[in-house]
Amino acid sequence: MKNTLKTIKEAKNIIAIGMLLILTSSFPMMAFSMKSSAYKEEDCFYFNDVVNAGHDSGFSKNDRIRSSDPHYGWDLGQFCVEGFTGKTEDSEGNPVFLKSVGSTVTLSFELLQNIRKLDGDSDLVINEDTNGYDAYFGTEKTNCGRGMLIIRKTDYQNCKEEPLIYMDYLSGVKKGANTEVAIFEEGDYEVALDYEIKESRHIIYVVPWFPEYHDYRIFFKFSVRNSNCMAYPIELGSHCELQDQSVTENGFCLDFANSRYLDICIQYESVTVTDSGITKDVRYNRTATEGEEYSEEGIYTITVKNKYTNQTTVKQIFVGAIWLDTNAGDKESDSDSGILVVNQNDSNTQSALNVQILPEVQYGILGCMVVITLSFALAVIFLLLRRCANHTARNERSAQK
Repeated sequence: MKNTLKTIKEAKNIIAIGMLLILTSSFPMMAFSMKSSAYKEEDCFYFNDVVNAGHDSGFSKNDRIRSSDPHYGWDLGQFCVEGFTGKTEDSEGNPVFLKSVGSTVTLSFELLQNIRKLDGDSDLVINEDTNGYDAYFGTEKTNCGRGMLIIRKTDYQNCKEEPLIYMDYLSGVKKGANTEVAIFEEGDYEVALDYEIKESRHIIYVVPWFPEYHDYRIFFKFSVRNSNCMAYPIELGSHCELQDQSVTENGFCLDFANSRYLDICIQYESVTVTDSGITKDVRYNRTATEGEEYSEEGIYTITVKNKYTNQTTVKQIFVGAIWLDTNAGDKESDSDSGILVVNQNDSNTQSALNVQILPEVQYGILGCMVVITLSFALAVIFLLLRRCANHTARNERSAQK
């Protein structure tokens, strides 16, 4: 009987160790899952650099805030750009935010101070600027209220749009709240928050004296660009998208899908059928235009480059009835002599989709396999130990008889 109890106890210990191994093997997967989740959170980029812009000068000065300045050592608030999928810089060092299809780039502002008690000092308040204007944006003198927010967009044709102006902006923002300001598409943007601070002064602490006024400005620039590197050939007549190596008898035009900052070139090669095959000759290689029709018989090579992601996409389209002629398609040729062989079946075949399994999926599958294998092994061990215990118990009962 003692041997049986000892065997059962050993089995329980083995099962407990096995369960511990399963939990231990699960920890890396849990950690990876947590890491992946954190990695996928939206990135944010903050702007909060403030300068002393003088006083009643159209916020035109750009002076550093010194230790004697009432704005020294604290921030009024911060702007945040989020929703982008990548970031780079332009030639001037300004950030360029990259967005993918379906993503939305937004700008928000978080107020960090009580505008009637700045930095905890009741003598510092955001003042109502009754004759404010912004010299950089060319706004007229007006009552700006407590803070004036200005946003201006420049499009891909270098056309500056009329700036969006929000008067008395800080009065409508709550302290600690992250308030969305605008949503951005492709373009270059300039943002300014102009505000005036009133500094109350006293003689011998209680006797009021003439207050001082200071103008401050948060100003920054950024750009938004699509991260894709695609132009879409659309068949004339059917208006269907053509895949790489497609054949069309009618011709095609290009759809840039609202990506205005891509370098898109198209090369055209004319073709002539000879006894030796199909002879090709480059006729032009130029910048492509959206909506332009390409219907002349020949070979068109479309090259798309995105200078912000350093990606390049190349597609080739065959135009004309010549590519539907089986006899012409079966001609043999020598590529070094400028003569091309096209197999009709190959030209109409779409490329197979490259299916990639994401790393987190790979780890998840591997982890499940490990857990299943360990569980099966423990089940087998448990059954073997149980049979061994039953066999031992029978032997002891036989010996007692």
